[in-house]
Amino acid sequence: MGVGTSKILGKIHYAEMKIQDKFFPCSVTVMEDDKVDFLFGLDMLKGHQCKIDLKKNRLIFENAGIEVPFLPEGEIKRGFGIQKPKPNESSSLKSGGAQIGGFPEEDVKKLVDMGFSKDQAIGALR
Repeated sequence: MGVGTSKILGKIHYAEMKIQDKFFPCSVTVMEDDKVDFLFGLDMLKGHQCKIDLKKNRLIFENAGIEVPFLPEGEIKRGFGIQKPKPNESSSLKSGGAQIGGFPEEDVKKLVDMGFSKDQAIGALR
């Protein structure tokens, strides 16, 4: 449970992850999918006795005495569900429907709705 259907390429059995000025031991599963850079899974949250405080908008490591603020919506790397055009796609496939800056209007709108400016959205799709 947790990793979905992406192919597992390997596992790093021990690594130290630095959060603020503290180091936390962890194991890392390396996935073929590049949609997400890193997932701090439930096993790690439990192992380090973390609390998710949605009122304070923070992840709290009680045993280490640190609190980490969540990123604002506009700073989160996005792209889930948005397909970048492939270089070898025919122009007839690209030209169907409304476009902004050479990209499907729907994809640009998704990014703008997440807090990016129109120019930032177009830049992210390139």
